[in-house]
Amino acid sequence: MVAKFELYEDKAGEYRFRLKAGNGEIILTSESYKQKASAKNGIDSVRENALLDDRYERKESKSGQPMFNLKASNGQVIGTSETYSSAASRDNGIESVKKKMRLTQRWPTRRPEPVYGPVRRIDVNDRVAPSLRGNPRKDSEAAGS
Repeated sequence: MVAKFELYEDKAGEYRFRLKAGNGEIILTSESYKQKASAKNGIDSVRENALLDDRYERKESKSGQPMFNLKASNGQVIGTSETYSSAASRDNGIESVKKKMRLTQRWPTRRPEPVYGPVRRIDVNDRVAPSLRGNPRKDSEAAGS
């Protein structure tokens, strides 16, 4: 089953996203974002960081239940998990996020366009040795005669 991101506006008018499993279970919930574009960047950040084990902060909630945070390379929390009944369940949840992200990785649908430098016009005579250049006017007159 493939996971899906759900982008929504909360009651405060800020944007959030959730990562949902194929069965509809919420795996990860984001922090709030003031702009929709920022929330979309957060989704991209989850895709980028979810496969790296060191980006997961394994911790306990205030009630003592295991949970985790997914963090970006700068240490900022991207998403928070639900609480789990055991540390083993939490670790399975982390593996589930990794697996879902491997399945949802975006692959380029087409090759990127090549990047070329500035266009320069090259005169063919510039590449020919000076002794072989000849005079184009004389050559065309000789050919016409």
